[in-house]
Amino acid sequence: MNPTETWILENLRPTKTTSARLISDRSELQSGGQLVGIYQEPTPENTYHWRDTAICEAFAVAVCGTDRVIMDVGPGDGWPSLIIAPRCAKIIGIDPSDKRVGVQRGNAQRLGISNCEFRNMDIQDLAFPDNTFDGAVAASSIEQADDPIKGLTEIYRVLKPGAKLAMTFEKYDDEVDTNSEEVCVEISESEYLLSYLVCESKALREARYAIWFDHSILQNNEIRQIVNSIQASGSTWLADHSLIELLRCLQTSIVNSCYYELHHFSLRSLGNALAKIGFTDIRGFGCDINSLMPFAEFAITSGIAQNLKETFMQVSSYFGAASVRFAKSGVGDFTIATKPI
Repeated sequence: MNPTETWILENLRPTKTTSARLISDRSELQSGGQLVGIYQEPTPENTYHWRDTAICEAFAVAVCGTDRVIMDVGPGDGWPSLIIAPRCAKIIGIDPSDKRVGVQRGNAQRLGISNCEFRNMDIQDLAFPDNTFDGAVAASSIEQADDPIKGLTEIYRVLKPGAKLAMTFEKYDDEVDTNSEEVCVEISESEYLLSYLVCESKALREARYAIWFDHSILQNNEIRQIVNSIQASGSTWLADHSLIELLRCLQTSIVNSCYYELHHFSLRSLGNALAKIGFTDIRGFGCDINSLMPFAEFAITSGIAQNLKETFMQVSSYFGAASVRFAKSGVGDFTIATKPI
């Protein structure tokens, strides 16, 4: 824990919360409304559309079947549930954010998808009997839980014997001691919020502190200039200034504060956790989707992408399916694990 975190905890005594309450409940749209197939029409000029199409196909190939009931852990705004729904009998999405569940249900209705059900539920305490689901998907969501190991254990419990978990995750490297800090501000008519984010790679740790100020301090020109500098480039500002000194000067104007702390996975720690819980046949691949992404970038920069409008989703899907078929033993950015029979 660095000196800035220590000062915040000792002097502001922030309330501990969850990423669902601090991030998900405050976000209007997941990924800024960029989700292909949910908010955007697919286009080959967007590399993320190539990747996301391939990843959704990988999820579907790994766990789906027209007679299967699948659980989606933390669907955000309904991704990938709403994309892979036609490949399943039913999908039940569980999410700890009330707001996200409302958005998920609204998107399902807007898109005319009737075999998706979304529930407000914590992955660490799933309200399902043992051996309920024929498969589970999780798109960078398990590590958002307070206790991701407990979350994985719960997933294992509710899967049927022989069922698979397919997941992506925000990979950390526990062999490299890399730390990063970010600070940003959000100003609206109702609030003035400063967020301070810390990521520690070797410790597999992320912490975010949210500090709310009285709006009146923005009437001070000097403070307003500092705010403008942080908005322009929070990382650069942090490199040249002390956040502790700023917070100390503005402490009397702070009206509220809270924080969450997450424990991430590395390739090694996820593999160890899955095996210890009982998963077998652990296989994985990188999220460059076996060279699909370099090809997509080449297609865009060379100008040929515009000629692939009719075929790029099919090509991406082939890459996603092939990635599952030829996944190597061990954990990858995209990991598939089986509950043994």
